[in-house]
Amino acid sequence: MKCMAQFNDDNTLEDIHGFILVADGWPEFWQDLDIHKKLAEIVSRIEEKLARNRNRVRRNWFVNALAFAKQAQQHYKAGDVQSGRRALRSTWEQLESGNKAHRRKTGFVAGSDGEVQHV
Repeated sequence: MKCMAQFNDDNTLEDIHGFILVADGWPEFWQDLDIHKKLAEIVSRIEEKLARNRNRVRRNWFVNALAFAKQAQQHYKAGDVQSGRRALRSTWEQLESGNKAHRRKTGFVAGSDGEVQHV
């Protein structure tokens, strides 16, 4: 198993979202930012989340988020900032969906006849 990075925070989704927002503002707002280091940290943080997560549904969303974060790295490396930003936004969306997925519970089921049964 890969050694996971240690962070100076709890590595919550809010922490990761903060890093994504900073990266998304590059270079307009953060000219001195090493974007490649920032993206590597986003990837590392998602990998760390995956290493600790045992929920299969949430894990699938986070695996997708990791793939988008790695795509963002490649786009920024190639100088394609707009595609990198789109990949970062997809990373955010996947993390959000994964965070919500573990809380979803079926409240009702509708039959083909339209009758609703509460679960």
